[in-house]
Amino acid sequence: MKKNKYVKGDYNTFSVSAVKRIRNLEEQLYNHLKEEYPGAYVNEDQFHLRQSFTLQTYKRRKNLNKELLSEINKLNLESLASEDKINLRILRDYVKTFVRGHRWVMYGALNPFNNLEGIYSTDLEHLPVQIYEQVSLMRKAIRLKRTNHLSSMVNVIERLQNDMNLHLSPFLSRNNSSIAQRSFQDKGILRQVQMAYEAFVELKSFLVNEYIPATRKATGLHSMRNGIGYYKACLKFHTTSDMSPDEAHVTGLDEVERIAKQINKDQQFLMVRDVLETVNDTLLDTVFYKLQKPKVTLLPIVDGKDLSLGSYRSNVFYINVNPSINRSSLLTIPLVLHEANPGHHFQNSYAFSRNLPRYRQNIFHTGLHTVPFSYPTYTAYIEGWALYAEYLGSEMGLYSTVYDK
Repeated sequence: MKKNKYVKGDYNTFSVSAVKRIRNLEEQLYNHLKEEYPGAYVNEDQFHLRQSFTLQTYKRRKNLNKELLSEINKLNLESLASEDKINLRILRDYVKTFVRGHRWVMYGALNPFNNLEGIYSTDLEHLPVQIYEQVSLMRKAIRLKRTNHLSSMVNVIERLQNDMNLHLSPFLSRNNSSIAQRSFQDKGILRQVQMAYEAFVELKSFLVNEYIPATRKATGLHSMRNGIGYYKACLKFHTTSDMSPDEAHVTGLDEVERIAKQINKDQQFLMVRDVLETVNDTLLDTVFYKLQKPKVTLLPIVDGKDLSLGSYRSNVFYINVNPSINRSSLLTIPLVLHEANPGHHFQNSYAFSRNLPRYRQNIFHTGLHTVPFSYPTYTAYIEGWALYAEYLGSEMGLYSTVYDK
């Protein structure tokens, strides 16, 4: 019987060399991401570094990834074992997606501010330069008539003012003679606070007087030149498929109709904490045999204007405790399954505990506005898993009626 040359310990010299090269390229990519996008990795604390927002930087990043892709393409898939083939395919797609997306750099990437995103650094020293670069990009978007839609800027000014009042204004108040302020003065930090505050003021003035008046009024990306092509590129980025916009729209309508038929607002309210503890303590073993059950921290959303039911980020499940939010059992149970265990938290914890390349272990966020000029987040997989986790509620016996299911 002929022995499989890909069995562990029986690689030929070329395949061993190729595997080592893959590991080196994976680590090279990881180090590149940490350097170019400080703070973008959820499990890495690099917010003291500055992320650059210039067209020159975008072009340099594209060229660096193009060189990396060239090295990746030199490797022969046929010489590898099954798992290494998968690793190489993922690495190639990851970098190729970024390089391909540079074609659309003059679209969303010119608009770093919206109602979900904005300041990308918490370091006072770097804030003024970062804001200056972002304003330069947005002025370019105005000239090209590729700004955000007006609805994308809702509450942006208010949020910016709140950040100024909360993080900067107290240290600049003449009535503040605290020891902390004097300590900042001694260290020269107070000057950095002043410069950051002035940059915020200029940014606010720009947004109010220039950018928001220039936002697109017509709905849909088709209102900008080649907007349909841009939309298709974004759709491919998120789904990794060649699905057309019309097909995606019909699929979405079908899914909304399916879910709407299951809604029963008269179901008894169940507290999120109770559901979460039940899932963690007794039920995960019924669907994931002998896998470690990662604990998740539960914290309330205190922003009264946040209308979301909840969200997950960096091992924390945030639940909206606003009494006006509808939290019937029909909504609460799927929310817990989707965001915590066995959804996003379980998914991310599992990946982080496995022997995966570091660029895949950590959740990487460069900003939604840059899509499709970004590294793939595989949205269809991430959210697809969370949706699958909701269905697992049936196997865990959490849905008591056919309407719950």
